[in-house]
Amino acid sequence: MEKRVGDEVFSGTINLWGALEFTVTKLPSESTLERIIRLIRTAQKMRAPSERFTDRFGTGYTYLVIGGAFSMFLVWWLLFGLPPFSNEPGTRSAFYRAMTLMVVASPCALVLSIPSAILASIARGARHGILFRGGAAVERLADVDVVALDKTGTLTTGELVVERIESFPPGREREVLEMAVALESKSQHPLARAILRKGRTDGITPAEVDEFRSITGQGLKGRLGGSTLLLGRRELLEEGPLAEWARALPPADAEFSEVWVVGRDVLGGCS
Repeated sequence: MEKRVGDEVFSGTINLWGALEFTVTKLPSESTLERIIRLIRTAQKMRAPSERFTDRFGTGYTYLVIGGAFSMFLVWWLLFGLPPFSNEPGTRSAFYRAMTLMVVASPCALVLSIPSAILASIARGARHGILFRGGAAVERLADVDVVALDKTGTLTTGELVVERIESFPPGREREVLEMAVALESKSQHPLARAILRKGRTDGITPAEVDEFRSITGQGLKGRLGGSTLLLGRRELLEEGPLAEWARALPPADAEFSEVWVVGRDVLGGCS
């Protein structure tokens, strides 16, 4: 959906063209993630077996404790002759003893401890990107012996690294990196983060790029020092005057991703 100056944008909105400056108007507690955490905390489906047991056990146990405390109040009062409500020197009343018994035998700790622990674990998991469907899933983890993971970033760090930089003509690798850092400073792509980290390591400060825009599915474009810069996939080169040269390039190794940079009088790539 097209946005204009002053329009509201949602968190997570994908910008397909240009650069945006925006002001945060809502607290982090109102984010989608926080709403998910609140929903999980209040969810009652798929409760853990121990939680269902305490729900069934808690009501009867509560009545038992109250009945036992009342019975012992009568025993201490009528059978042992203790004063019912008033404490005397060296002697506690029957009511005081009955209340002590009820507090000690109270089911609160038992009934509340399991749900509290489960909700705390679900909420903490959600804050770290792990969503549990309910307490049953949390409890079943105790019986898990094997975990199968198929997503990049789960077992690996998911952080890309610049391994090499080439320039044509040779010897201008730092200039290629400077141009790449200037354009990628306005991008949030994972490859951009890797290039910016490489730039910081080499002491390069991103230059200000004019007329910046994103070419959807291909790369970035902007002007730096009066010259037009292009950055993107190899397909970006195959559509311009360098098409014949680009098609003759050998394919990149399977474990590498290419980022090509085209300047006024230099061409290079990061991988």
